[in-house]
Amino acid sequence: MHPELLIIATLFFAIFVQSLIGFGSGLIAMPILAAALTLKVASPFFSLVALGMELTMLARYRAEFRLDSVWRLMLTIVIGIPLGIYGARLIDERVMLFLLGVIVSGYGVYGLVSPRLPNLEGRGWPFGMGLLSGLLTGAYNTGGPPLVIYATSQRWQPQEFKANMQSMFIVSSFTLIIGNLVGGHYTPLVLRYVAFGLPFALLGMFVGFKLERYVHPAVFRKGVLVLLVVLGLTLIF
Repeated sequence: MHPELLIIATLFFAIFVQSLIGFGSGLIAMPILAAALTLKVASPFFSLVALGMELTMLARYRAEFRLDSVWRLMLTIVIGIPLGIYGARLIDERVMLFLLGVIVSGYGVYGLVSPRLPNLEGRGWPFGMGLLSGLLTGAYNTGGPPLVIYATSQRWQPQEFKANMQSMFIVSSFTLIIGNLVGGHYTPLVLRYVAFGLPFALLGMFVGFKLERYVHPAVFRKGVLVLLVVLGLTLIF
């Protein structure tokens, strides 16, 4: 496939998925964009595109946003991202992604076969999950799974899930963008890709918003768990 067509298709589908169920764009887009553009270009490119989508989604669901539910996660996300940027130079990426895939897919399978997911109670869980998300965001721009695992365990309703998730993604994106600015990664090539790809990302978001009204909450929950399994297996293999 021609690189420009691959970028269009990837951005459209990744943003469509996130606008429909609230997460997944980074894990879908980053492996493809990194292979097509290199990670050094893909990460700053997608972080700018994702931030625009996340701000729009949070504005759409702002009435359902609950800061008291996510501030601990936000705090440790900010702490974890610089550590992830540094740690990516020291830890084997294959090992880290394999272990993450086992956890994510295992949790998704358990949720699909169990009548009730365990509620991750206690103040330590959001701090730990936020830190892990920050580490993965800093290293690979794929920090969604720990946040999804925690959010799913809290049994937030679909719109609350989407609002809270976007708020955490916004914190991640802003922190990562600052890191990319400091590192001088926003080159003319990266900005050209942003200008080229943003309209197709907006189109994917628009289509997702149009279809979300047809998604039943029970189907939404199952869809989240199935996607966890798929994403986990993708990371493993």
